[in-house]
Amino acid sequence: MGTGLDDSSGVWGDYDEGIKIWLGDICNPTLGVINGGSGYANGTYTNVSLVRDVDNDVYGGRDMLATVEIINEAVDSVTITQKGNGFATGDVLIFEDIAQVGGQGVDFSIPVTSADASIGLIYDPDQRDETNDEQGWMFGVERPLGEDGSYTFGVYYYKLTTAHERFYGVNFYNWTPGSGNNSYGYFTSDTSYNTSWDETDGDGYKCSLTWCSDPDERMLVFSDNKSTSESYMLFQTVRGTGNYPDTSLVSTWATGYVDTTNLYLRAVCSVATDTPYVGNYSYFNSRTKEPMDDLVVITGHPVETRSLIVGAVPNRIGTTKNAGRTWGSTLGVGDDEWRYVSTCCVIRESDNPS
Repeated sequence: MGTGLDDSSGVWGDYDEGIKIWLGDICNPTLGVINGGSGYANGTYTNVSLVRDVDNDVYGGRDMLATVEIINEAVDSVTITQKGNGFATGDVLIFEDIAQVGGQGVDFSIPVTSADASIGLIYDPDQRDETNDEQGWMFGVERPLGEDGSYTFGVYYYKLTTAHERFYGVNFYNWTPGSGNNSYGYFTSDTSYNTSWDETDGDGYKCSLTWCSDPDERMLVFSDNKSTSESYMLFQTVRGTGNYPDTSLVSTWATGYVDTTNLYLRAVCSVATDTPYVGNYSYFNSRTKEPMDDLVVITGHPVETRSLIVGAVPNRIGTTKNAGRTWGSTLGVGDDEWRYVSTCCVIRESDNPS
């Protein structure tokens, strides 16, 4: 698990790096047999960008870097140095820019033999050219497979300006690239939810980005010590045996936040509210804090649409009775240690549940 409890001035840089590490560990791509091509310039090249061999590669597979060795004018080895995200089994990769490998050569390709494309970045703040409008991260979920597979729904976290204290989150669907929303594209979105942040150097406020990429514990949590009653969650639901909605309608990924009275959970859907059975695009299922002892941590909360169970919250995320705990403090329960990311939301920092 990675954690960040540093001064919050680095939210657009340090956080972006942490998010990419998290996504890369989830995607965890492996590559197959090289088609070496011909006519390349011999040598060893670092930080070479690999992309899908389709026009919309950035909308499903990005940020992969590799070290490439060329011998006898053909690609001899490819070693991933940055895993990237959003790649899927069966993708075929090529060089993004031939200039990165000497400026000559043709026909190199390499297949992806294993990868998890269930979540990946569509855009990040670096791609907005440091403009102030609606800076943030756009995650695509449940990428369709195949040559034309591209994200159409997901989660969008953004700020209206870099100095704005409010940080917004929306789930979206029917996304297409374009000039709308400060070039984040065109999409239909649900109601925004928000919490406070502070990014001023030296004022004592801090932000936290906590992530885990382990199977059944995949989560990314934003929190801060200025508005300690709320924290943002993006997580993959845990699914046991049983029937669940098809991922073309309802993702395995969900969002949520916790305040002093409730845990609010929302499935990421690709459908409007009038779709039979699913019909929950703007729907939160909320859980009131049950009366409990201060030291009790509740995990495994269900995530629902209006009529279907999507899965459960990973047990890295727990809720407690609001007992005035302070942000960043820890709570020991049995062999486990939990850290408060709001007054009543905790993240398990120990490696294994007791």
